[in-house]
Amino acid sequence: MPESGGGGESAAGAPEVAASDDDDGDGDGDPDSDRRSRPRSKTSHPSFPPALLAFEPLSHYVAFGRSRIYQLIAADEFPKPIKIGKSSRWVKAEIDAWISQQATSQRVGG
Repeated sequence: MPESGGGGESAAGAPEVAASDDDDGDGDGDPDSDRRSRPRSKTSHPSFPPALLAFEPLSHYVAFGRSRIYQLIAADEFPKPIKIGKSSRWVKAEIDAWISQQATSQRVGG
């Protein structure tokens, strides 16, 4: 059942923009007019940093415990973590690729 009332969001979940929210200050009421004047790259989506997983979410994600994960890393059979200070983090895209590779090799070899 859709929610009714204020909250500043439209039915699609996007924030409503009032005509007075003019970013470029030219008074035309178009909040995005300054964006059109900037050159756009061929890929118009923003660049996001890679998603990083701490050990606990990683362990749940791949359903392996600490000793198995580090055993696979030592055998060069699992993505190595990156260090951020004293913490280890794994790039989620590398883990996803590893999972896909495992699934593919299981189908082909098994």
